[in-house]
Amino acid sequence: METSEDAGLGSGRRWLPMIRQLGRRLLLALLVVYGVTLATFALARVLPGNPAYLIVGPNADPAAVRAAEDSLGLNQSLPAQYATYMKDLFTGHLGVSLTSGQPVIRDIADRFPATLELALLSLALAIVMAFAIGIPAALRPRGMLARIADVVSAGGAAMPQFWLGLVLLFFFFYRLGAFPGPLSQYPGPVEPHHITGVLFVDTLLELNFHAWVLVLWGLALPVITLAVTAQPPLLRIVQTQMRRALSSDPVRTARAIGVSPTRVVLNDALRLTLGPVLNMVALVFGALLSSSVLVETVFSWPGIGQYAVQAINSSDYAAIQGVVLISAVTYVVLFLLVDLALFAVDPRLRSRS
Repeated sequence: METSEDAGLGSGRRWLPMIRQLGRRLLLALLVVYGVTLATFALARVLPGNPAYLIVGPNADPAAVRAAEDSLGLNQSLPAQYATYMKDLFTGHLGVSLTSGQPVIRDIADRFPATLELALLSLALAIVMAFAIGIPAALRPRGMLARIADVVSAGGAAMPQFWLGLVLLFFFFYRLGAFPGPLSQYPGPVEPHHITGVLFVDTLLELNFHAWVLVLWGLALPVITLAVTAQPPLLRIVQTQMRRALSSDPVRTARAIGVSPTRVVLNDALRLTLGPVLNMVALVFGALLSSSVLVETVFSWPGIGQYAVQAINSSDYAAIQGVVLISAVTYVVLFLLVDLALFAVDPRLRSRS
């Protein structure tokens, strides 16, 4: 007869694989972040330009330039500069931007919600496109929708983001006037209160549905640009995994016992498809956060992508390092959460640990 102590030990043993998995993933994440700090430090140092000129001006005499370099620590050896950089990171200090004069962490905190807003809306639209086209295409692999899926996937993968954004701006803003043009601020007359920094969330929290519609309308062109170019991998994996799920044993069994075709697709087959799709969603979301630079520049959207371009143009070391580091950490944390979520819900992964 099993005692309560044995039951507790059994429950603890069931959690041991997940704890080991968590430890391995955290160690790997820390190693990746450490590698990113090395890469960002090296990248900032090999970029052309001297940030000292941002302080003293382009026509300063050599003595003033050397004094500015001393104040920035650029006269130290590279190992000493990296040690200072890591010490600042552990204290939560990413440096001060030479262009804005503000702490880099404050600049990023001000701009990251705008990038997050753009990425989330684009991801949502890309997911809708992938499932709306991919599932019917998988049900009829030789039908017209399957051909349309191939064209949409290939077209989205072949289109450069900046080119598509400029085309949409030309037709829908310049020629038709149907959508707002490049945005550097809220498109309406009165900006909502700053609650989360994400406009479409803040307008909902204020129950201001007119402002919410204005926000979505103003973001339509950049969101469409990012979604069209981000959906190909999602569409392909939805289509491929749905085909595999429809030929799997659980789905065949459900069909054999008379389960309705709609329920088979939306319940059994879709459930088998979600795991791989979730991994791809995380990958696409991370790519959207880090690849929105061109779209933010084309549409003058005040996110971290535009901030990164300004930092590179002005050789702003601290800003460049801060943007790359925050983007990489976001990417690592996102995949860590997805891996742990899949491990928690999929017993097959636990059995292999």
